[in-house]
Amino acid sequence: MAPDSPQATTATLTGTYDRLWAAGEAALRTGSHVPDAIPVHGDPRWGLSVVLRVDDAVAERVAAELPGLADAGEAAHLVYRPEDLHCTIRSLEGFQDEVPQTQVDRYVDQLTRVAAGLGPVRVTYRGLGGAPGGVFVRGFPDAALWTLRERLHADQLPHGPFGVPSVDTGRIQATAHVSVVVFRPPAVDETKLAEYVGARTEQPFGTAEATSLSLVRYTPTASAVAMEELARVPL
Repeated sequence: MAPDSPQATTATLTGTYDRLWAAGEAALRTGSHVPDAIPVHGDPRWGLSVVLRVDDAVAERVAAELPGLADAGEAAHLVYRPEDLHCTIRSLEGFQDEVPQTQVDRYVDQLTRVAAGLGPVRVTYRGLGGAPGGVFVRGFPDAALWTLRERLHADQLPHGPFGVPSVDTGRIQATAHVSVVVFRPPAVDETKLAEYVGARTEQPFGTAEATSLSLVRYTPTASAVAMEELARVPL
C-alpha cells in the first residue's frame, strides 16, 4: 500500500533504501553478493514489464556514472546502457522465450484502462544505492506512481499472469529505483565498488516526468539487458 503523503513516501523509501544498501555493501565487501543468471523460460524475473523511461536530462547524469561503476568492479558485471535505463512499474510476466502478440494486446488494453485520468508520473532520483543483487539509483516518486501500481495490481489479481508468473504476481513493488549494475560471476571481494557507491548515496540526478508507459521485454546476455519496447501507452 502506498504511503499517505509525499513526506511519508520519502521517509519510508529512504529507510528501505538504507536497509537494502547496508545488506548490499556488506555483501560486496565480503564477496557474498548474488550474481544474476541469464534467464531461461519460466524464470520469474526479466519478463514482460511496464516501465517508465528515464528522460534525457536524468539519463545523461546517470550515464556519467556508468563508466566509473564499470571500472570499480572486479568482475565484468553487466552495466546498463543509457538507452536501457528505466524505472519498473510492474513485472507483468516471468521470462518467456517468445511473447505472444495476444499478451501484448491484452496488456496494452489493461494499461490504457488503468492509466485513464492519471496524468504524468514524476520521480526524483537522488543517490546511488544497491542490494546483494545489484546497484541502482534511488528513486522517490509522486503519488501517481503508487496509484498506478495499485490499480495494476488490483486489475491483474482476478486472472493472474497470462503466461509465466513473475516476481510481482503477488505483490506491489516497494521501491522506484533505476537499476544500473547487475552482478555477474565470479562473486569476489568488491570493496572498491562498495566504496564507489557509498560515496554517492546523496548525489542528485534530477526529476523525471513520464508522460507515457512502455511495455517492454528483455533478452538479457552476459553484458546487456537488451530491452525492447513493444508498445507505448500515453499517461
